[in-house]
Amino acid sequence: MKKSVYKRWILLFVLCLFVPLGAVAFTNWLVDPLWSFKYSVSFAPWHELFNDRQQKTNYLLFTRPAVRTLVLGSSRKMYADPSAWGDNGFNYAVSGLAPLEYSVLMSNIRELELPVEKIVLGLDFFAANGLKEKQSDEGIVTTKSSLEIARKIGYRFFSLLDWKTFLYSIKAIRRGASASEEEYKNMMKYDHLGLDTQLFFVVSGDAAERKNLISGTIASYHKTYQEFHYNESFSTRLSSFLQIAGDAEVIPLLTPVGTPFLRLIAQTPGRLDDYERWIRESVSIFGGVWGFMDVNVVTRDPSLWMEPSHHSPEVSSWMADRIHGRGEPPECFGVYIDKENVETYIAQVREDIEKLLIEKDAWDLLME
Repeated sequence: MKKSVYKRWILLFVLCLFVPLGAVAFTNWLVDPLWSFKYSVSFAPWHELFNDRQQKTNYLLFTRPAVRTLVLGSSRKMYADPSAWGDNGFNYAVSGLAPLEYSVLMSNIRELELPVEKIVLGLDFFAANGLKEKQSDEGIVTTKSSLEIARKIGYRFFSLLDWKTFLYSIKAIRRGASASEEEYKNMMKYDHLGLDTQLFFVVSGDAAERKNLISGTIASYHKTYQEFHYNESFSTRLSSFLQIAGDAEVIPLLTPVGTPFLRLIAQTPGRLDDYERWIRESVSIFGGVWGFMDVNVVTRDPSLWMEPSHHSPEVSSWMADRIHGRGEPPECFGVYIDKENVETYIAQVREDIEKLLIEKDAWDLLME
């Protein structure tokens, strides 16, 4: 009698333990929010980027797509459609990318032996902040570990049992394929047969909410520029990246920002000098860069932006059109800067940015 009771308790224990674990593992495998399996379901296509470095690296490692065009950069480039830049494109941009990570991203690509022929590198002025480099050194921002983690024995199995991952799976299922457009903000439509690596871009339709977002972003960058000190290793990081890029064509571009951020640069003592140094060093290392971070019809137009830091995919397509000499991108949007015209460009940009201290534009009217 006692043995029978014990058996029942053991069976009950096993059921209570393994049935929930099995449900968690099956759900995570089915939805695959960490992008570790060659599997996808139509009823949960919208995934949140909760660990972008790991998710994108997992996809590259376990799927091995024939990537020929690579888009690199921070969250500003995460909304860029890689197909606008070339064939077999993959957007490997990640949030808060630091200069130290440029080489790490490329090292991942080389270790995976992907056939990359063209690299679009978005350079951000905020990333030239020495504090960003310090964060990278401390391991706060890293991409190398994502490849090491994914290669660990049993990684995919143990990740299936992760509770936090399970919660993201449930969110993807609940969101389904019929959520409102507002719910797609910072989401990606996932399909292992052809991963759309472009973040879904949403501009809030609520005027008050949008004003709060813009003012909050401006306040954040105001603090960033006040604490900014130029990264003395910036040019070294670019040189290391170029060396690892090898024979691939590299297209460096200075990512645009809305004019409220340019005004902040003019308002903060020393930042215009840092901005000019950033341009000079970028030109010196690459021989030439495409400049979009100046006062122009795009940076003045808030309808093209979520807030002054993140522009729409349409703007990214215009950049691709300007660089490739096609289509009809807006006039005066995009200037190729080389050693011949860099000082002339810098002088004009300084003049235009300083005018923002006394001039108003559409951003100011929006915030009134």
